[in-house]
Amino acid sequence: MNNDTLTMAEEIHTWFTDGLPYDTMTTRFQHQTGVRVPPAGWAAYRESHDLPYILTNLVPWQVEPIHQFHLLRTRLRDEERRRAGERLDLETLSRVRDWATRLRAHGLVVSYDPATEQGFSLVPARPGVDTDLVRVP
Repeated sequence: MNNDTLTMAEEIHTWFTDGLPYDTMTTRFQHQTGVRVPPAGWAAYRESHDLPYILTNLVPWQVEPIHQFHLLRTRLRDEERRRAGERLDLETLSRVRDWATRLRAHGLVVSYDPATEQGFSLVPARPGVDTDLVRVP
């Protein structure tokens, strides 16, 4: 392995520890190397190098692999992408807006407990504490 490869590997590791979104990693890597690695490639890299999952404002928990594809987590990720200005197809955009509106109308937030089989659940929002879509850990 040459020094350039080692430097790139170190930089990629930093991207993960800094919590960069996979789309940003794809853009940066392609700009630096001319090679396009899709988001699924970054997920596979993360798993094979035992790197932490990206923690975000709407998914502030270290989510167990068994819960990664839970519907509530997917909705939170879609909402996060919407807020970041990513382009969503009309169906996804409509679905996530309707979902967020229903949660707020019913005073509910998403909570996560890795010790439970389901992991994610809807719980009543705590006034003045849970001001977004998730239970503040």
